[in-house]
Amino acid sequence: MVRDKSVTLHIRNRMKEMHHADIDADKNYNRNLQAMRFIFCMLIVFSHLAGFDFGGECGVAFFFITSGFVCSMSYSKRPEKDTNPLALPARQLKKFYPIYIITLIPFLAIGILSTHSVNMRLLAANLLLIQSWIPDPAYHFGMNGTSWFLSSLLFCYLSFPLLYPAGMKSGKKQLIAIMSCILAVYCSFAHLVTEQYLLYVFPPARLIDFFIGILCFRIFQKYGKYITSGHYDVSSTKVSAMQMTAVALVAASIPIYYIAPLWIKASAMFWLFLPPAMMMLIFTDNQDGILTKLLHSKAIQIGGEISLEIFLMQLPVIVVLKNVIIRAGLDPESIVSYLLITIILLILSYILHKLMQYLRHHQSADNI
Repeated sequence: MVRDKSVTLHIRNRMKEMHHADIDADKNYNRNLQAMRFIFCMLIVFSHLAGFDFGGECGVAFFFITSGFVCSMSYSKRPEKDTNPLALPARQLKKFYPIYIITLIPFLAIGILSTHSVNMRLLAANLLLIQSWIPDPAYHFGMNGTSWFLSSLLFCYLSFPLLYPAGMKSGKKQLIAIMSCILAVYCSFAHLVTEQYLLYVFPPARLIDFFIGILCFRIFQKYGKYITSGHYDVSSTKVSAMQMTAVALVAASIPIYYIAPLWIKASAMFWLFLPPAMMMLIFTDNQDGILTKLLHSKAIQIGGEISLEIFLMQLPVIVVLKNVIIRAGLDPESIVSYLLITIILLILSYILHKLMQYLRHHQSADNI
């Protein structure tokens, strides 16, 4: 009995220690970046919940860019440990794959109940995370439709060993030449594309967003430590101006999105708006500005922690709850329905986050 209590206490302590270690390693105490994860994740949710298309494209672009930024930050702290090119994808898979599998179960169950069979090819593509390579919406948007993002992101992780040196070690002239070639090739072919898949889902196309994230980290590495350390004294007025400019940049891109052609709004337009907005907020993390208290609030920070769970659970929750609301004879597109679905999604995501956190650290009891 005494041992059982000590085991329980040890698990709790280990969960707290690992939680803080995760903050150190992944979030690097940049609370504004953590807050942005939640905000942009909710934009994606609203795109599926209420048809706010801008939120989907903008949110996806943000997470590809942020992934390049965070991977570069993580690698810069441990390059000697990441000589294996598979180290990064393996580490990231360990984080998101169990949650991903859990969120596939509702769609697998719905398929079995509705058709009394399982599309084994579709299931295999999802389990292997290769669905974004298949130019058929029934595959790359099949089952949990948001999972194509993980498929494309995995390709970015596998390409990281090549992209990181190009972004971090190239001279300014080389870097300008690289980006000029990338943009020239993209613009030459993108305007001819009539299908969203090639610009939005196809993994090689999203390497540009990911690479921009690496370039953002290059800027952060040069100036960030000094600015975010708190030793660089900036007036709250200037900090507030930077924070509001970041918001204005994103807001200004909304009307442009709705009049822009497909080849621009699929991702390219966000390469101009998101990086400066993101960097302004990252640089003002430890400064006192008009948005600082809101971004650093406990609720927003928790939202950032569970952003992966929110992202992967949104479609199962939305699909199931909208059907329940319809069967109850209510309007699934009402503001009340949207609010109810959002609250339940956040609660379930938080529960799943805590459950996965517990399961990851429960094995530490075996070492006692």
